[in-house]
Amino acid sequence: MSNTPVTCAVADLGSNTFHLMIADVEGIKFTVIDKIRYPVKLATGFDDEKNLTEEAMQRAFSVIERYGQRLQDFPPKFVKIVGTNALRRAKNSREFVKRASDILGYPVEIISGYEEARLIYIGVARSIESDGSKRLLIDIGGGSTELVIGQDFTPFDMESLDVGCLSSTVDFFSDGKITKQSMHDAVISVGLKIQPFVSTMKSQGWDMVIGSAGSIIAISKVLQQKGWTNGNITFAALDRLRMELVDKGCFDGKAYPDISADRVNAFAGGVAVLFGVMKNLDIDSVLPCDGGLREGMLLDLCGRIEHKDIRDTAILQFSKSYKYDAKHSARVAEMALRIFGCVQEKWGVKNPLCRDYLRWASSCFETGLSISHSRYHKHSAYLVKHVDLAGFTKEEQEVLRVIVKGHRRSFPAKPLAVMPEDMHYTVSALCVIFRLAVIFTRSRSDIPFNDIEFDANFYSLNMIFPKGWLKKNPLTEADLMLEHEYLFDSGWSLNLLT
Repeated sequence: MSNTPVTCAVADLGSNTFHLMIADVEGIKFTVIDKIRYPVKLATGFDDEKNLTEEAMQRAFSVIERYGQRLQDFPPKFVKIVGTNALRRAKNSREFVKRASDILGYPVEIISGYEEARLIYIGVARSIESDGSKRLLIDIGGGSTELVIGQDFTPFDMESLDVGCLSSTVDFFSDGKITKQSMHDAVISVGLKIQPFVSTMKSQGWDMVIGSAGSIIAISKVLQQKGWTNGNITFAALDRLRMELVDKGCFDGKAYPDISADRVNAFAGGVAVLFGVMKNLDIDSVLPCDGGLREGMLLDLCGRIEHKDIRDTAILQFSKSYKYDAKHSARVAEMALRIFGCVQEKWGVKNPLCRDYLRWASSCFETGLSISHSRYHKHSAYLVKHVDLAGFTKEEQEVLRVIVKGHRRSFPAKPLAVMPEDMHYTVSALCVIFRLAVIFTRSRSDIPFNDIEFDANFYSLNMIFPKGWLKKNPLTEADLMLEHEYLFDSGWSLNLLT
C-alpha cells in the first residue's frame, strides 16, 4: 500500500449506533481527523411486518443529513457507507437505501454478515502484532455478532450470528428489568444461534481470543473498575457480573460515567451475548481490542483506490473452485469490454463498476457446468447468489447474479423488474453486452472481431459486419438471429447489417 496519506471517510449505519470516521490513511496507520456517533437504535424501529417504521427512518435520516453536510465535497472514491444487520433484516431496506443515498449524496451499501465479519477482522488485525498465531475474534454489534478465526491479516472462517446487544436487550430486557429467567432465556437464545457452528470452530482451534466493539469494551471497563480483572474479560468474572445483574435487577449506569447512555441501555444484552458465546465455545478469557468495522473499511477502501480490490481475488478463488477456463474467461471479457467501449457513451452507461461486472461475469458464468450442462446458467447464478464473496455488497452480488443468469436463453426480465428503478437500464444493458460477448466467443477460438462495428442508440444496437463475415461464421449468425428474437421480446432492438 502507498506511503502517501489519503484522507478517507467511512460510515457504518449500525443496528444500535451510526458512526462516521474520517481519517488520513498511510499504509495500515490511521490518523483520525473526526469521529461522529449517534445512538439511532434502528433495531428497535420494526413494525409487525418487519419493515422499518417511518419514525425510525426519520431518526436515521436526521443523522444521515448531518453526515452529508460533513462529507460535502469529498471525492466519491474516498467515501464508503455501509448498512449492517438492521438493514439486512428490514423488508423495506431498498426504500431506506434510496432515500438515505439521496440525502447523503453518496451510495449506501448493505453488506452481508460474512463481509461485515471480514472487514471487522482486518480492522482489528492492524492493531495486533503479526506473529503467526491463530485468533478468534468476537465482535458484538447492536443486531449481530461476528465470529472470525484468522491468522495475521487473513480471516479463514467467518460466521455472523443474528443476535446482538440491542436485539437481545429488546427481546429479553425491554422493560429494563433483569431477572433470572430473562437472563437465562437470553443466554439460551445465543446458544441456539451459535450451536450450528460450535463443532467446526472448535475443531480449528485458536491461540488467543480477541473482543471488539462497544459492548465488549464496556464490559471490560466495568470488570476492571470492580477490580475483578486487569482488563481482560475472564469467564469467571463475566459469570460473576451476570449473577450480580440478576441479583440487582438492573445495571446502574451512573456508577460508570465513561460508558455512554446507549451502551448502558444495551448492557445486559451485551453481557448475555458474550456469556453465551464464551460458554458455548469454552472460552476462558477475551482480550478487548481497539479497531473493528470502520478501520477495516478504511483499509479496504484504500486497497480499492490503489487497485488492490479484494473482489477480484474473491471472484477468482470462487471460479477456480468450480468450472473455470482461464483462456476462455479472458476471451469473453475482452469481447465484452470491446462492445462496452463502443456503446457506453450512446447508451449513457456511467456506473464505474460496469467494466468490473463484465470482467467478474466472464470469470464465473460457467461455474454451473460443475453441476450440469443442462441449464448451467441457472446453476451458475445460484452459486453466485449463495457463495460468500469477500468485498461484495449484497447489491453488487445480485447484479452479478442477474448478468450471469441472463447470459443465455431467455432475457432475465423478472429479476431485472424487481431491481431498483435507477439500476434497471444499466443492468439490462450489461446483460445485452455480455450475452453478445458469449455468442461471439462460443467457438472458444480466437476468431478476429476487430472489423465488426457497433452503432448504439437507446435500447438499440446495430452490428455492422464486413462483407462475407456472417457467411463464413454460420453458427454465430444463427445465434445472433435467435438473439434478435430474445431481445426484441424484451424491448431491445438488435440489427445485423453488412
